[in-house]
Amino acid sequence: MTKTLSFFILCCCGASLFARGAGPAQTSKPLVVIIDHKTSGFVYLVNSVAVTKGLLYTLTFLEGPHSESVLLVHEDAPIAMLTDARGIMNKAGYVDPKIFYFSRHKDWMAEVTLSKVLPFSADAQVTKDNH
Repeated sequence: MTKTLSFFILCCCGASLFARGAGPAQTSKPLVVIIDHKTSGFVYLVNSVAVTKGLLYTLTFLEGPHSESVLLVHEDAPIAMLTDARGIMNKAGYVDPKIFYFSRHKDWMAEVTLSKVLPFSADAQVTKDNH
């Protein structure tokens, strides 16, 4: 290993040790909720751990600070599962998670951006309303 590379690695290690002791300014890991598709159906994972007692229960009693949240949704999941999970996350205090759809083979993902609510009538006509 060259001296320059060794010095670079030493600086990076020192910086990471310094950052750990930085206190309140340190950012926490994001909370990651996954809706994945298994052979038995759809499953929820929170930080890679399977949810067994319900998503709201799990998120409510989750320990540790999280500066942001991410919702990863399998491409075969219906949009209702996405909106339900997002609502549960909001209710548990993880407001406005970043949302991504990912492929069945986990070789791509795309961000989903939700817009504001647009009302429409029973006959599917968009109504003019200033919400």
